[in-house]
Amino acid sequence: MINFRTATFADHKRIAYLHIENWRETYRGAMLDRYLDHEIESERLKHWRECFTHPPPNMQVILAENNDKLCGFVCAFGGHHPKYGTLVENLHSHKSVRGQGIGKRLLAQAAEWSLQNHPSAGLYLDVLESNTAAQGFYEALGGKHVENRPWEPPGGGEVIEYSYFWADLSKLVTHAT
Repeated sequence: MINFRTATFADHKRIAYLHIENWRETYRGAMLDRYLDHEIESERLKHWRECFTHPPPNMQVILAENNDKLCGFVCAFGGHHPKYGTLVENLHSHKSVRGQGIGKRLLAQAAEWSLQNHPSAGLYLDVLESNTAAQGFYEALGGKHVENRPWEPPGGGEVIEYSYFWADLSKLVTHAT
C-alpha cells in the first residue's frame, strides 16, 4: 500500500538518490556525461540538503512510500509564477513502480496542496524536450504545452524545456482518484 507524507530533512538523501538515478536514466545524451557520471551525486545531495535546511515558505515535498521504501516524490513551490501559478519543480517515481499510478497520484497531491494553499493559482512544470514519455504522461493528464525555452542544466550545456500547464487543478485531483 502506498502512503503519502510530507518529507523532512531526514529524507533528503533518499530524495537525492532517486533524483540522481532518474536523471542518469532519463537524461543521458541531453545532459553532459561528465555531470551525470562524476558530478551529479555531490551536486544533488547539496541541492536537497539546502532545500531542507533553508526551505522557502512556499515549498512542499511529498513522498510516496511503500513499507518505508521510497517509491517517488514531488516538490512544488506554491504561487511561483504570476501567470502559471504553482511550480512542480520535481516529480520522480522509482522505475520499479512506474505504470502503477504513483506519478499521477503525486501530481494530484501537489495540485491538492496548491488548491489549499494557493487557491487562485494554476500548476505548471517543465520537462526536457527529449523526455517524450513524460510529455505524453502530462498530456494524458490534461496538461497543456504552453511554451518552450532554453535551460542550462547543472553541469553545463543547454537543452530545451517544454512547459506544461493545468489551469483547473480540481480536474487534476479528480483524474488521479
